[in-house]
Amino acid sequence: MALIDPLPLALKSATVSLSSQGGMGTGFFVAPGVVLTCAHVVNGEEVVQGQWQDVKIELRVDNRTRDDSTPDLVTLYPKRPVDHPFVALAPSVSPGDDLWSWGFPKGSYSLGDSVALKYDGPSQRHDGELIRASGARLTPGFSGAPVLNRRTGGVCGVVRLGDQNDSITRLVPADQIFEVYPDLTRHHFPPHTNIEWLDLLEDEQLHAGAWRYPSRQLLAYLEALRGFVRSHPYAASLPNTPPLSTVYLRQHGVSLQRATEENSVINMPGPESADPGISGKQQLFTRNRNTLIIGRPGAGKSSLLRYVAEIASRDWLFAKDGAFVPAYVPAMALSSRSSFSTALAAAVNRELGTWLDTSLPEDWFSRQPIPGVPWLLLVDGIDEIFTADGRRKALNSITHRRGAENYRFLIASRPLPHQEIVQLLRAETGAYEILPFSPDQLLMLAELWFKGLRLDQPRVLAERFRSELERSGIAHLARVPLLATMLCVVFAEHPTERIPPSRGDLFERFIELLMSKQYWHVDIYKQLDGRAEPYGSAARQAVKALVSKARPLLERLAAARHRGDQRSFIDLAKTWTRSLWSSCMPEHEWVQIIEDLLRQSGVMTQQRGDFVFVHMTVEEYLAARYTAYKLTPEVANYLVFFQGGEQSYRQFLAHACVKSGVSFEAGAIHALQNGNPDDVMFVATLLRDGVELGKAVRRAAVNRLSRITASSEAGGITVGLRIAAAHELVYLSPEKGLAPLISIAENPRISRFDRTEAARQLVELDFGLGIRLLRDLVDTFTPTGSEDRLRAARYLLEFDASLGLEALNHIARNPHLDDWIRLEVAVEIGEWDKSISRTALMYLASDSRLGLLCRLEAIELLDPDTVPELAAYLYDQRLQ
Repeated sequence: MALIDPLPLALKSATVSLSSQGGMGTGFFVAPGVVLTCAHVVNGEEVVQGQWQDVKIELRVDNRTRDDSTPDLVTLYPKRPVDHPFVALAPSVSPGDDLWSWGFPKGSYSLGDSVALKYDGPSQRHDGELIRASGARLTPGFSGAPVLNRRTGGVCGVVRLGDQNDSITRLVPADQIFEVYPDLTRHHFPPHTNIEWLDLLEDEQLHAGAWRYPSRQLLAYLEALRGFVRSHPYAASLPNTPPLSTVYLRQHGVSLQRATEENSVINMPGPESADPGISGKQQLFTRNRNTLIIGRPGAGKSSLLRYVAEIASRDWLFAKDGAFVPAYVPAMALSSRSSFSTALAAAVNRELGTWLDTSLPEDWFSRQPIPGVPWLLLVDGIDEIFTADGRRKALNSITHRRGAENYRFLIASRPLPHQEIVQLLRAETGAYEILPFSPDQLLMLAELWFKGLRLDQPRVLAERFRSELERSGIAHLARVPLLATMLCVVFAEHPTERIPPSRGDLFERFIELLMSKQYWHVDIYKQLDGRAEPYGSAARQAVKALVSKARPLLERLAAARHRGDQRSFIDLAKTWTRSLWSSCMPEHEWVQIIEDLLRQSGVMTQQRGDFVFVHMTVEEYLAARYTAYKLTPEVANYLVFFQGGEQSYRQFLAHACVKSGVSFEAGAIHALQNGNPDDVMFVATLLRDGVELGKAVRRAAVNRLSRITASSEAGGITVGLRIAAAHELVYLSPEKGLAPLISIAENPRISRFDRTEAARQLVELDFGLGIRLLRDLVDTFTPTGSEDRLRAARYLLEFDASLGLEALNHIARNPHLDDWIRLEVAVEIGEWDKSISRTALMYLASDSRLGLLCRLEAIELLDPDTVPELAAYLYDQRLQ
């Protein structure tokens, strides 16, 4: 009779028959390429013979960990690679547990035999504690066999001793295996690698064994949740980075309670994270257990929650690991009269709807979803609870559970009354406001930043900041979150000084500021000198020299990494500073001093035992500075204009070389006259970012960009390229750049897509003009251009929420458009303003010109109970 029970079958497939001069025995694969058995089975031999399934294998015995005090265990290693499964160890065992084993006894059943046992309790022997099991008399050959605990689904021990007089067996416990062989934990502790075994476990076994692994039911829920949240647009991307260090096109939050520069800005999660690891490592979740996100309409609050739900679900579905399990919860559910877990289950069932195959049980949220892993409740729309009493109930339900092991909270809302925010802050909730990036919103970013620093008259200071930024010539850089943050930091430190005139100058001032705050405000020399003092004057001189060379060292490290050198920064710095090191100081102490120097630099942070620069652009800037020191003009021109490579680095290199006196006139003019459009755009970018290339280069760039904007598609120049060229041309010659963009946006013979893109570019250059053109495009597009009309309305929404919502509302009410597009738009409005969305849905449900199914869908989205008479009428219509 074939064995069909999957777990015993898996255990059997991982066992190995062993033979040595001492006799027969059993072993089992406990990790890839590792067989575990009892030491007495191999009897001190160096090589034993094994048979796994139909494969004969020769096994090398590792006796290095053996001594009289260690348990009766030994590991064996196949001399040739074998593709095999391995067991999952689980130390948990309770009296009465049903156990099962497979071994290779002597005699008639040497090809394999099974045995069922029960756990009695512990046995204490002079060389350690063992597991006592009863129910069968094991014959010689079973020694070293794995024993499966059916309750937990894991191997709880290894057969060691049998009693010849009765049916008692002693096992070496699984926890002793980990004590002797700690390296095995990486295959048995999270993140788990033995996915094939864990996928066999029932939900009850996962819970009983305290496995940090998702059950089948939980995975089904996460699939439903991921499908639900992915059906909506989600927030812009951002990987997880340290304070003051951001990445291109990322959202940020300003703390409502932190006052220091290092902690006042937080990076939000996003889809382009540089670290594809577990979402719980994101900065948003490491600072506080519970967090409130405040944002105005269009700031991306709901999109952020949906994105967090998506990436956290992905972590468990694909990596089978995570810091929490997400649940998307409308805030209204927290003001329910039901119990907390019942209210959550009802709300989530309602949200996910048919994405779920079966409804979640009422007690779904009553305990942790995975042992040791809490729920992350993504609470959306506290502000949508319109009564103060309702909001108070919802906030109380959160603050009451502020330290509960089962729950964490990420709460999103529009601005709340001050006392309600204070209620959350007193419950140790982190609170952040999302930073938007339209021209008007930049002012809010600056004011929040200055207010977080407790500067006097932050609003007045922010106005001055915006004025200075507009005069600086680099206002366009403030649209990039990283650069906007850097500009705020630099300006806040010296509000009376001029804003740096170029991108490179901004980085230089920012890095100088970081290093001065870290090195001199904490007096790094005094700290390191104190460590060197016990070793004499030579050691102190070495430290003094090291501190004086900190900036060149950082630049050299950045250059090495940019060239592709992947050696650890500590090893590189140790090698390069060996000439400074005094032998009177222990080498390990010198390494510690180097680490402290890098740690306090302000531009590096320590991760996983080594250092990294706080942002790639900081590394690129420092690398460019180092490279530029000894370049000849010919080599510099080649590297910047002809070698290719990362544009950001080449921009920094051009800036650094110009500062060193290198002229790029020849290379730049050659690129403008003979290069392709990409070369032309690069030269224009250098000029726009403030790199001094000379008047001749500026004139040549204006001429070449003007020719591109005036070209036709017949000449191989697309409208998209014309738009990009005009955008760059505006910064060099506003009158020559604006005219082509306006012409494209107003030309009815050009595609609606390109006209909308031209208007969008104009918003960045002339906000009022761009907004007016987008509004015109929304109003003038024909019914056949509904998608382009929607795109223009959404761009309006991006730059001006009130105008965008007005445009979308008009689209939703336009009877000439497709019914389902109108319904889709009404739902989309709800992401920004639920009240306007409900009004639009009511309008659609009442519009007799709409199809019946579309009207019924609008009723379902509204909730039939809110319009009972209309709902009843439409349902009757469907039945006729």
